[in-house]
Amino acid sequence: MCCPTRTLNDAEPTAHDTPALNDLGYFSEELRQYIQKERQHRDRANMRYAIANIPTDTRWGPTPVMANYLCVDHIPLRMSLVGLVKRMLFFTKDGEPVLRPCIGIEPCTTLDLTAAQRVLGTNAAPAYVHSNTTIYARKNMSSRKPGSTIFTANVFHDVFDNTKGAHMERISAAAIMPGDIVHVEVKLLRQQEVGNYKNKIWDEWETAFELSRIELVFAKPDNPPKMTTALDAFRVPSP
Repeated sequence: MCCPTRTLNDAEPTAHDTPALNDLGYFSEELRQYIQKERQHRDRANMRYAIANIPTDTRWGPTPVMANYLCVDHIPLRMSLVGLVKRMLFFTKDGEPVLRPCIGIEPCTTLDLTAAQRVLGTNAAPAYVHSNTTIYARKNMSSRKPGSTIFTANVFHDVFDNTKGAHMERISAAAIMPGDIVHVEVKLLRQQEVGNYKNKIWDEWETAFELSRIELVFAKPDNPPKMTTALDAFRVPSP
């Protein structure tokens, strides 16, 4: 059975537009320029694109191993976006790594937000409208020794400090805090509906971003000003 491929609508705005930033009042000019530059990223040789600039010839992988990943030329597509950290879970209160570390960010432009929502929603089967303004990425970091029934959580190490503008250093995910600005790299993963994971025919599936890499690009000031941004219009008021 041929799996349908859903891609970004060509009529939608692209990353070559220059949308307004959801500036929280403490963005430096250097950070603004960095965000706009990274939004233009397009690197087919390494299959890495800004989230609003991904190619339209995407397909799910052709082999059983790659069938879970959205690909271009049979290579998993890597997508990147810059955003404000809203939530994250990498360690327990006791400092132990969790099985599925997770980070949730609000993209720094509404164009990137709608692009991320569209990638998640239109590539699911059946397709849906993704409305959450916090975009989550997770990574399964569990492992199990042969013959054991116990899963062990491993530390997610692909976290880097990119605040100094020179050589990036690897840091602990514990160094990143809500309110920081990060550059996140993800892959789009699809998963069979619960109870259907042994079915080799892909007819219905959910989508999620698999976390590949995090770069800290700007640390939140100690006393940031309180401001509203264009992103507030996307939020659903609490009942």
